[in-house]
Amino acid sequence: MPVLAEIPLGTIATQGRWDAEYFQPAYLSIATTLDSDQNPHLGTLAHLTCSAFYPSATEYYQDNGIPFIRCVDVNNYPVIQSDQPFERLPEKFLRQHKSIRSAQSGDIIISKVGSPCFTSILDESVREAALTRTVLALKKVRTDKVNPYYLVVFLRSKYGFSQLLREREQQIQFQLTLDRVKKIRIFLPPRKLQDEIGSLIKEYGNVLTHSKNSYFSAQQMLEKELGLDKIDLSHGIGYDTCLSEVLSARRWDAQCFYPVYLRYAEAVRKHSRFDSISQLVYPPVKGVQQDDAESGDTAYASIKHVSDFEMLTDASASSIVAGSKVAKPGDLLLAITGATIGKVGIVSRYDQLAFSGDLLQLRVREGLDPHYLLVVLRSPIGQGQLLRWVTGSTNGHLAPRDVMQALIPRLGKKEQIISDKVRKALSARKQAEELLEQAKHRVEEMIEAGTGR
Repeated sequence: MPVLAEIPLGTIATQGRWDAEYFQPAYLSIATTLDSDQNPHLGTLAHLTCSAFYPSATEYYQDNGIPFIRCVDVNNYPVIQSDQPFERLPEKFLRQHKSIRSAQSGDIIISKVGSPCFTSILDESVREAALTRTVLALKKVRTDKVNPYYLVVFLRSKYGFSQLLREREQQIQFQLTLDRVKKIRIFLPPRKLQDEIGSLIKEYGNVLTHSKNSYFSAQQMLEKELGLDKIDLSHGIGYDTCLSEVLSARRWDAQCFYPVYLRYAEAVRKHSRFDSISQLVYPPVKGVQQDDAESGDTAYASIKHVSDFEMLTDASASSIVAGSKVAKPGDLLLAITGATIGKVGIVSRYDQLAFSGDLLQLRVREGLDPHYLLVVLRSPIGQGQLLRWVTGSTNGHLAPRDVMQALIPRLGKKEQIISDKVRKALSARKQAEELLEQAKHRVEEMIEAGTGR
């Protein structure tokens, strides 16, 4: 529905923006609510910095080194912890290029390009991180004025996030500039209330760590049972295979016979008992591609909504279009196209979830816990077997029939122990997110009630 807003010419001139989006009524309402000298500009509470131009760093990425913070490391992680899947750079490269700025524990990061406006804080476990051009940092936060953890909550609340959204500028893509971010008004309640809200986000980080540890314990148990730490994965630059294997696989490419993939499959075969996944799940179902619809009547997930080991989405779509291709609690959704082929998440928060065509639904038969299957498919054993069969060079694809070739080790009663650990991880993850929402709600409630001063 079109929205009409009348703005005095003098107001437009002082803002340096002439576009209608900047003067949307919702944005103006928040700006009016916070327009007070009691609410200082962000630029007075911290020093803002970002990286300037630097040469392509992709070829220098390595497993160890200094985290190179991108938007994806910020958007879904209010507290950035050291065990996140960062790209990392050698310290030498960063020291050679002084235009790459860095941040330390306690500094605040805001995504500024592509999917901008999300705010996070570097956990104590991250001593130093480098900044890509897609993020900016708040350093030297005035802790005598504001609790940094409270500041993260405010900037993720409706009143902070909307201000950041308003200040985006569209060039080739949306982006934030330092000058625009400095203008953001910060609601500052008494220090006691800041600390109480800040403690919720700290507890969020602690509970999330418990969730990660619980899942990691499940994965370790699986790998120990299969002796993965004893598998020799070393190999030369070149490798060979038997003609019979080539004919059986109906593939001639080197990827299909990559020694690491073959050794993982061999490890399963050496186990005392295993089943083909085709024996353990109902026929797999590909989803239906839809556009996110504000008027949708069911939750909808695409490949981007595979969040670690769980499906998380705020999108919606039409259940009529989805038809019978709707996932239920306990179903697994596996990414079968794109750059994240092999990612898999379990449906745990939705009674029904429509899903896109780049996801494959796996519904287990009786006798197998889906949480155990989740751990197997996300482990090196599962990923090796899935990635072996990916086809296509520009945009990879994993055919459902090839997914059904994967072998699943059976561990008897230990499957239940592994499954219970995953359930605990999911429960803790949900608890962490409830803490974050509670913290944001407290901020919004204070502002709307006109209290907290």
